[in-house]
Amino acid sequence: MCQRRTKLVFSASTRPNFPREATQRGVQRGTVRARANINAAGDVTEVTIVAANPVGVFNREVVSAMQRWKFNAGANNRVYETEISFQP
Repeated sequence: MCQRRTKLVFSASTRPNFPREATQRGVQRGTVRARANINAAGDVTEVTIVAANPVGVFNREVVSAMQRWKFNAGANNRVYETEISFQP
C-alpha cells in the first residue's frame, strides 16, 4: 500500500534579521543551511544548523526565525531543509 505524502506549504514565515554583531565584526554576507522538523499541526519542533559560512555568525537568527515558521497541517514528521543567504 502506498502512503501519500502531504506537500509542505508555508502558511507563515519570517525572514531572519541581519545580526548587528555581524556588521560590527565587518561580516558583510553569509549563508546558513538549516533543517526544520515539522509536526502534524505544521509547527516547527526543532531546527538544526547543517552548515554555515561564516561559522556561527548567523545561526541564532536563523533558528529564531525558523522556530516561528508555520507549515500546512498534516505534514507530520516531515523535514524541511533550506539555505538562507544574508546581505546587509
